[in-house]
Amino acid sequence: MEYQLLAKTYSDLESTASMLAKKDILSIFLKNTPKQILKRISYLVTGQVFPSWSQKELNMAHGLAIQAISRVTGATREEITEVLKKEGDLGSVTAILLESRKQSTLFSEKLSFEKVYTSFEKISNSEGRGSVEKKISILSDLLSNASPIEAKYLVRTVLGQLRIGAGHGTIRDAIAQAFGVSKPLVEKAISVLNDLGEVSELATKGESALVDIKLVPSRPLKVMLYPKAETVGEALEKTGEISQAEYKYDGFRTQIHKLGKKVIIFTRRLEDVTHQFPDVVDAVLTSVKVNEAIYDSETVGVDKHGFIPFQKISQRIRRKYDIKKISKEIPVETHLFDILYLDGKNLIDEPLSTRLKLLEKSFTPSKNLKIVDHMQGNAKELEIFYQEALDKGAEGLMIKSLESSYKPGQRVGFGYKLKPKAESLDLIVVGAEWGEGKRANWLSSYILAARNANTNELQEMGRMATGMTEIQLEELTQELKKLVIKDGKIVKIKPKIVMEVAYQEIQKSTKYASGFALRFPRLIRVRDDRGVDDIDTVSRIKFLYQNQFKRPDNQ
Repeated sequence: MEYQLLAKTYSDLESTASMLAKKDILSIFLKNTPKQILKRISYLVTGQVFPSWSQKELNMAHGLAIQAISRVTGATREEITEVLKKEGDLGSVTAILLESRKQSTLFSEKLSFEKVYTSFEKISNSEGRGSVEKKISILSDLLSNASPIEAKYLVRTVLGQLRIGAGHGTIRDAIAQAFGVSKPLVEKAISVLNDLGEVSELATKGESALVDIKLVPSRPLKVMLYPKAETVGEALEKTGEISQAEYKYDGFRTQIHKLGKKVIIFTRRLEDVTHQFPDVVDAVLTSVKVNEAIYDSETVGVDKHGFIPFQKISQRIRRKYDIKKISKEIPVETHLFDILYLDGKNLIDEPLSTRLKLLEKSFTPSKNLKIVDHMQGNAKELEIFYQEALDKGAEGLMIKSLESSYKPGQRVGFGYKLKPKAESLDLIVVGAEWGEGKRANWLSSYILAARNANTNELQEMGRMATGMTEIQLEELTQELKKLVIKDGKIVKIKPKIVMEVAYQEIQKSTKYASGFALRFPRLIRVRDDRGVDDIDTVSRIKFLYQNQFKRPDNQ
């Protein structure tokens, strides 16, 4: 299959505003894709090269892409940067420069999809000495044989900036329509397998292939999410009388996979952090009695006084070296609150009450690995438990229905979180501005965005310049400088850093694409455990706006 067919599909999707039309375009394309490449095609239509659970990345820096473009088009870095200022997108810049390139190859061959995908794999596998030159060379080779439209999407893909406006729901519906299977089955399969390519392949075999999907130990699945309730009474009213309350710790979500003597630890964003937490691995190997299991849990930092804030434990997520030293400096406890898989059996469709019994039987609690603090009771008893949790340094409570199944990646109301502090938002940094005066050497004003759940686009909703210490400003500047994709007084940032943001009020705004802005936003903390898929959506922000003063939408 020629790559230009995929590039044409990208172009059609990008130029179409209607979600229904996007679904139809994508459905026809998937249906006509040869089965032997359907899995890999399914990754690329989302802008990915590998499945969501994979730890493999292209790691193609913006500067390396510019070098490859320069080699192929003959344009200097300065000329490329100048066009970029007008276009705002390096893929479009490449297409423009190829239309009028100063030098051409003696010959070129049509790009096949197989060559493109193999080249992406080679870029990902390029490590160590000489890897920079190798990556530039591989991309240069692709671009030298690419048409302008192909080059546009090749560059966008290697930079992780596809921007075709096809979100999760559109792709799910397109798979269902292409192969005549139900949307709920596709949704569940995606949530469990976390692999669009594999789901597409299974869908070609009919609904029966999607019914009995098995969890795979060592492959992370998306965690179940919980909306917020204002009071214990509200949470109990929604979850029912058969409910359990659990401490909500100020730690980070850990999904623990045990396969015999091997343990793998994933964060909420599906990042493998096993290396950073050898103490958790040791605790699992010592305490867990079963051969294979997948646990949902919270890992929280502790000291002699009790729990410590997430911001301190986040240092361990980022640390690559001196692991033993930091393990002693910032010890942790892991609190198990669910079991999803046990010795060959999926448990996600079992009620929580059953899962909890199996969880307790599967391991022997220890100092560093234990069951979440929990209780069952009436509203008055849970109010007392709530205050106890806060007094001990927990964030609040989780209240869950004991009759509920586990819905990976979904926020379905089977449980609710209770926190006394004001609602905050998880937003992603898409730009920043260099400061002035005392802040002249720092990127100190951050442009924040939420995610449009329908199109997967990131939509700006204002700036934040308060809540950071000087140490944080220095650390954030160093991290953000690595992610700059467009230079200047105001820089454009590759979306990777998630910030938890407090605010006084959500306001309507025509200035920002989201339609909203925050009044007096300030940084609470950087969320190292979260990625772009975890940030708040524009629809949720609209809901918060409508309910913050119980105002109707037309006011």
